[in-house]
Amino acid sequence: MPSTQTRRAAKAALAVLSVAIVLYSLIIVQQVLLGILVGVVPWILYLFLRLLWALERIATAMEQRAEMDRRQARPPVGEDSHAGDHQRPRGTGEEASSRSE
Repeated sequence: MPSTQTRRAAKAALAVLSVAIVLYSLIIVQQVLLGILVGVVPWILYLFLRLLWALERIATAMEQRAEMDRRQARPPVGEDSHAGDHQRPRGTGEEASSRSE
């Protein structure tokens, strides 16, 4: 993976090249569409890809957080869990009716 400094230098070089292409298409060739297609569209595509990568990272982080929450909420396998140990409070149901008689 290239370093941040190398990546910045590459972006700066591509930005200068894009500006030069747009200026050339406007001044010399006098065609606006050529400058937009060659100099601007690649940057728009790059920004769109960056957006997709950011959304992917956010989704991955949310999945990891949900998985950690699930693990914390559920006891590990093999430990005694108290599921199904619900006790009915006193004075409810059949017991209450039999006591009142």
